[in-house]
Amino acid sequence: MYETPWPHAPTHRLSASGTYFVTAGTYQKRHFFGEPRRLDVLQRGLLTVALEFHWTLEAWCVFSNHYHFVAHAPESGGESLIRMLGKLHRKLAIWVNKLDGTPGQKVWHNYWETRL
Repeated sequence: MYETPWPHAPTHRLSASGTYFVTAGTYQKRHFFGEPRRLDVLQRGLLTVALEFHWTLEAWCVFSNHYHFVAHAPESGGESLIRMLGKLHRKLAIWVNKLDGTPGQKVWHNYWETRL
């Protein structure tokens, strides 16, 4: 059966190892990371979780409301991407909400990946 992808809730096909292009965006495209300090924390967080989950980043860029990266998945495959981004987004959301005094506010919307 052919599965029609729906762009608002992408199907994540992460069983294969390889190189992936990943994009993640904030909720309602809000600029939660609009200050240099916040961008630094986002970048450090991305680099830290990539190392922890054994993803090798080749290129990345962080913006006030989204980020992109190209990375090689660990040899075991790309399934850890879900846990890696979950940890990153959870920690960043807690941090942003603490700074803004908005506990529980949704910070991240979704992510998309493409195996290159």
